[in-house]
Amino acid sequence: MVMPGRTTPVSAASTDLPGHVSANPQRGGVVEASASTVVQERRALLRRTEHLVHDLQPLPAGVVIACVVRCRDELIRMGVRSGLAVASESMARARLMKEHGALLQHVN
Repeated sequence: MVMPGRTTPVSAASTDLPGHVSANPQRGGVVEASASTVVQERRALLRRTEHLVHDLQPLPAGVVIACVVRCRDELIRMGVRSGLAVASESMARARLMKEHGALLQHVN
């Protein structure tokens, strides 16, 4: 069964590499992303996390990074593959603004 937004059937998802899908066609997986694609995705997430830490300056960097990691993990479990960095940043920003709104009133 393929759910909306998923690139593979639910039963084919693998957690061998976080955020990536198994290349085993017998299990219904899709071709694994190339190493350069994986590196590009990681760099995109790192850049977005760095911007978020800067934008939410009053918060400790560790709080922001931990939130981004939790959001990324949740999105991966939901099957999000495309646009993971953007989705993780947006989700983390929304959560941090909700949880720490009083501290971040001056942040856009």
